[in-house]
Amino acid sequence: MLYARAITQAPFGQAVFVSAFFLLVVLLAPFPVAAAEVVGKVILSIGQNQAAGPDGQVRKLARKAEVYADDLLTTGKKGRLQVRFTDGSRLSLRSETEFKIAEYRFDAAEPTEGKAIYKLLKGGMRTLSGQIGKVDKEDYRLETTVATIGIRGTDFVIISKGTTVTGSVNSGEINVAGNEGARSENIVAGNSFVIQTQGAIQVFETPPSTETGEGSAEDGSSEEDTEESEESSESDESEASDDSEGTGDSDTAAESEGTAGEETAAGETTQEGADTTADAGTGDASAGGSSVSDDTGSVTLNIDAADVSGSDATLPATDPQLTTPPSDTVTESTEGRIPQAPNPTGNAVLAPEGSLVAVAFNSNESGSLKNANDAVKIEKRSAAMIDSKMVTGIRFVHSDSLSADACSPCLFTGSDSLSDVKDSGFISVGSSNVSWGRWDSGFEVVSNGVTLETSGSFSFMYTDSLTTAAEVAAVAGAKSGSYLYTFGQGSSLMTPPQIETGQTGTLIGYGDTSVAKESQLYNGTYMVIDWDTQTITETSVVAQVNDGTGVRTYSLIDSADTSLSSVLDGGEIGLSGTCYGGACTVVETETNMSGQMTVNLVGSQAEGAITSYGATGVMPDGTPATVSGTALLQDGGLAP
Repeated sequence: MLYARAITQAPFGQAVFVSAFFLLVVLLAPFPVAAAEVVGKVILSIGQNQAAGPDGQVRKLARKAEVYADDLLTTGKKGRLQVRFTDGSRLSLRSETEFKIAEYRFDAAEPTEGKAIYKLLKGGMRTLSGQIGKVDKEDYRLETTVATIGIRGTDFVIISKGTTVTGSVNSGEINVAGNEGARSENIVAGNSFVIQTQGAIQVFETPPSTETGEGSAEDGSSEEDTEESEESSESDESEASDDSEGTGDSDTAAESEGTAGEETAAGETTQEGADTTADAGTGDASAGGSSVSDDTGSVTLNIDAADVSGSDATLPATDPQLTTPPSDTVTESTEGRIPQAPNPTGNAVLAPEGSLVAVAFNSNESGSLKNANDAVKIEKRSAAMIDSKMVTGIRFVHSDSLSADACSPCLFTGSDSLSDVKDSGFISVGSSNVSWGRWDSGFEVVSNGVTLETSGSFSFMYTDSLTTAAEVAAVAGAKSGSYLYTFGQGSSLMTPPQIETGQTGTLIGYGDTSVAKESQLYNGTYMVIDWDTQTITETSVVAQVNDGTGVRTYSLIDSADTSLSSVLDGGEIGLSGTCYGGACTVVETETNMSGQMTVNLVGSQAEGAITSYGATGVMPDGTPATVSGTALLQDGGLAP
C-alpha cells in the first residue's frame, strides 16, 4: 500500500518511469532457490549444539529446530542431541560428536523409495531405525572412518575415535564391512564389536536378556521411566543453564506431540496427550546408563553412562569410548551364559563361570607410563578363552563402570601361537587348578575402544574355580590364629616381575636373606591371614630387576588390616614402599612407589591365593618406574 500511494501521488510521467524500473528489477532478479529439504526435528538439545549447512552457515540447534539434508551436526563438550527424522527413526548423539547427513530422501507416500546415507566423523551415536532400510537394507548406510554399516530394523550404538570404531547392537541386526576391501560381519542383537584401520573385526557375544533394560527399544517409556526422567530433568536443566557453553535449549521439558495410534520406529504406539520430560541423563548408574526420552513419550534412547556428559559428581572425568550392551540382566533362560572373548588361536574354550584371571602389564596412556594390574572374575559381563591351560583372550567389564578408568570393556588378545607364551606353569591347589604365563609378543590390549601402547609382556594367572564363600566360612571355623601365605626360595609359582622397560627379574620368596640394605633384611613376598578375624594383617612384595645400569630392589608393603571379604569381593590391598638401586637411586635419593595387590583364594580349604601386584613411582631424574607381575602364594601354616 505504501508503494501504491507513492505512485499515485507522483506526476503521470514519473509514475510510468518508476513502474517500468520496478518491472525491470523484478525481471532481472534471480529466481528464488528452492528451500532445503527438512529431514528431521530436534527433540532434545542440551549444551552447545549446532548444524552447518553446505553454504557454511551455522545454526544453533535448540529443541524443535529443523534439520536439513546435507547438514553437519556437531555437539559441544557437554552437549547431547536427539533428532527424530521424517521416516520415524531416532538419532542420539553424545558429546563432542560430528555427524553428517550426506544424503536423505523420504516420502511417506512411497516409503520404500527412501534413502539415507550418514557419516559419523567422530564421537558416538545411538539410533533406532525407521522406515528407510526396512524393505531394502541397501537404502541405509552409515559410514565411519574404518567401516561401513548397514541395517535391517535395528537399534545400535556406534563410537568412533581416531582409527578405531566400536559398537553394540541392542535389537535387530547390522552388517559391519571394513573399508579397503576388508571382510564384513553380521552383528546380531546383544553383541558388540571392535574394528580398526587394518579391518579386522572382533565380535563379542553377550547373553540376551528376556527382561528389557531401562530405555530399551522393546519397552518404550514406562510410567517409572517417565517419573524418573521428570525428576532428573529439573536438576539437569539447572546444570545445563549454568554451563559456560550454554544450554542450547533452556526448555528441556519436552511437550507431548504424540497422537493416538501413531506407530513409532520401535513399534510402540503413542498415546494422545502423553506428557513426558526429556531426561537430561542422570540415569541409574546401576543400570549402566542414562535415558533420554523424545517428545512423543514413546521411545527412550538409553546411552551408556560412560558415553554421556552429565554431572561431574557421578560420571568419570575421562570419557571411555566403548559402550557395553545396555542390559546384562541374568534370567533363568540365560543362566550360565557368559560373553565371548577374543579367540586368536581358534582352539580355545570359554572359561567357566566362577573362574578368574589375574593380569599385570605396563601401559602408556596419553604419554603417561604406568603399571596395570587387576583380577578378572568370569561372570555374565566378563569372559576369558583358555587354550592348553593358557589364557589367550579376555573381555573384562568392571562392575563399577563409573570409575574414571573403568573397563567397559577392556579386551586382551594374544597372538595366534602359544609359542609366544613364556615362563608358563601349571599346578593343582586343592580342588582348583592354577596356570600362569606371560605373553612376550604378538598381543594387543584395547581399553574402552583405545588400543594401548604397552611395554614388555602381559602376565596372567588363571584358576578354574575360586574358594567359595561357604568354604571360606568353613576354613575360618576350623582354623585359629594367623597363617602365612608365601612361596619358598627358588619357587617358580609366578610370572617374573617386570619393569617399565620390559625387563624382567626375580620375585623374592619369604625368608630370603640375600636381599639386604644397610643391615635391614626384607622378609620377601608373603601375606598373613588372621582366620580368627578373617583379615589380611600383613602384605609384602619384594622384587629385583636389573635395568641395565644396576639391580633395582622393589620393597612394597601394607601393614594395615584389610577385611578378607572386601578383597575377595573385588577390592584391592594398597601397597607403598621404595625402589632403590639401578636408575631408582641418584645420589642416595630413592624412588617412592605406590600401587596395589589383588588377592583371590583358591582351593576348597583356601590352600592358596592368586595375586597380581603393581606399583608406579617417579625416579629422581623425572622418569617413571614401574613393577608388576602375578604370584601364587600357598598356605605355609601358622605364621612365625
